[in-house]
Amino acid sequence: MPGEDHRRRLWQSNLAPSLPVAAEIDLDFLARQFRVSGGNIRNIIARELLDKHLKGLAIYGARHCDKIGMGFPGELAGRYPGRVWSIEPLVGRKGPQRGKKVFGLGKAPAYVVVAGGTRASLPAGELVAVRSSLTLGEVLDAIVYHGDVKDSVVRADPTELNQVYGAELLRRRDLMNEAFKLWQQRRP
Repeated sequence: MPGEDHRRRLWQSNLAPSLPVAAEIDLDFLARQFRVSGGNIRNIIARELLDKHLKGLAIYGARHCDKIGMGFPGELAGRYPGRVWSIEPLVGRKGPQRGKKVFGLGKAPAYVVVAGGTRASLPAGELVAVRSSLTLGEVLDAIVYHGDVKDSVVRADPTELNQVYGAELLRRRDLMNEAFKLWQQRRP
């Protein structure tokens, strides 16, 4: 079980300063009063703060981003009903060609809403990487068509990222290093 100082740091590191109530929370009181683990601290924050202030989630990806079953965001769909929006690209050799025909797509990239429309009943397996027995509406809320263009590689420039998030990334790195040191000390 983490000590009081460690618990205070855990409370602090798991609370986003942008939360409407973050400034009102007495971290010293929480750390002193409640002897709980880091996992319990995260769960308490999620249940009591994040869940109540979360407006919506937009999840973009492929296969692992289905809104059904296991994984992310499938496990979140029930927890945040109506607030998880799953978006997938058309995949495979036939997905983009089939999508062009089904959705009337041309050369330009497109974002097509599936949820709540007639397209929700279309078979998903022909367009995205899922079992063929599922419909688009069961798996996702929208599709992304990247267009009839060749892929290009753009190298990342971390300058702006470091300017905006550098201090936070360094803080998180330091927390991870400190947690690793504590873990090493506990090992027999």
